[in-house]
Amino acid sequence: MAMKIRSYLSLMVGAVLVPVIAFSAIALTLMLDAEREAALKGVRELARTSLVSIDRELTNSQSALRMLSVSTHLSNGEYAAFYEKARYADQFGSTITALLDETGQLVLTTSVPYGTPLPPTDAGERVARVLESNQSQVSNLLRTSVARREMAVVDVPVTTKSGRRYVLSQGYDISHFKRVLRQVATPPGWLIGVFDRNGMVIAQTGGSFPATLREAIGSKHTGVIRTEGDGSGGAVKLYTVLDRSALSGWTVAVGVPEAEI
Repeated sequence: MAMKIRSYLSLMVGAVLVPVIAFSAIALTLMLDAEREAALKGVRELARTSLVSIDRELTNSQSALRMLSVSTHLSNGEYAAFYEKARYADQFGSTITALLDETGQLVLTTSVPYGTPLPPTDAGERVARVLESNQSQVSNLLRTSVARREMAVVDVPVTTKSGRRYVLSQGYDISHFKRVLRQVATPPGWLIGVFDRNGMVIAQTGGSFPATLREAIGSKHTGVIRTEGDGSGGAVKLYTVLDRSALSGWTVAVGVPEAEI
């Protein structure tokens, strides 16, 4: 009789506890998912803020170049006078401005004094694309022929009243974008990077992302992915949010240690 009572009580306890345990597990899972989503929302907002900061720099260059493009000195072929105007369009220590003819050869560049002999360039294809589209464009990471360093370039097409065609360019030293990223309030241990359309690193702070991130960027992936990175404390598993610029096609990545999510 006692065995029957114990069995009956065990069944009753099981009947009560199993649904409670199951419901608690579901509730806990939902709560954790909500917490994770709330944390990732903050990461997405940081990625968007970083992207807006980068886009603002590129937009400022487009505006400066368009103002230069209507210069009467350029229209009249007064290159020495135009050179002086171009110098004032530069951000000291961050950018250089160049004028290229429709074949892609340099007419002038503020990276050297006016009148300095200029070497041939390999910008012919880039210039042809800009003139064909008749739209401003932002380059991938490239190495300039005069400054001889890696830069990212904003190109604006120009057609003067006389019908001559040029491309006005403003090239950014990539250290400029690292300074822009550092101005974004970033929690310790988080990684931020900006990558060109080929997945090449333009700038990053807080550590480095894995080379496999290039595959996601090359496939134009956006949203959350799982990666590993090298932070200040060594290798760490990350939740990484990718956001892509409609202006440049560049991608901003923000990586957060898995433990924080």
